[in-house]
Amino acid sequence: LFLAEEQQILREAYQSVFSAQSYIELLGSTVDTSTDFLAGMMLALKPDVIILGVKAVQPCTAEKLGALREACPQMGMVLLLSMYDGQGIKALREFSRDSSTGCAYLLKHTIDTVEHLTQVVSSVAGGIIVDPMVMEELIRTGDSGNGVVQELSPKEMEVLGWLAKGYRNDTIAGLLSR
Repeated sequence: LFLAEEQQILREAYQSVFSAQSYIELLGSTVDTSTDFLAGMMLALKPDVIILGVKAVQPCTAEKLGALREACPQMGMVLLLSMYDGQGIKALREFSRDSSTGCAYLLKHTIDTVEHLTQVVSSVAGGIIVDPMVMEELIRTGDSGNGVVQELSPKEMEVLGWLAKGYRNDTIAGLLSR
């Protein structure tokens, strides 16, 4: 795991969390989230997962993710964000559409347990994990009427919400008493 977080206090908190996890090796961390620096670090360290913490998602954020994906195509990405705008979300949609490896998009304020964060890091290589609020915005900015998501039942949307939070099938089944 490599950690890049713009906010020093959060970076130090995340470092503390991951240093205490025996099954996650923290290769390094930085407050420098510039594309060139991060791409160089990814090429040098070759982490399985990067956490990129930003204050706001903008179109340039998706470009940065694209450059990191180019540097390490098999690397899972966890994007932790404080806020977003419509253009940034549209750019993430495009990036996700072309992405072949795991990504997670989570609002920082929705991560309330160490288990949640470590579960996301551990499972991000398997697919896309999206915070439910970010998911709503991704759906809203999509092509209206053309997506499968609009056809889901309320129960299917509930399951999608749990998946978006990074929960595995057996955990979701337990939550739904199935």
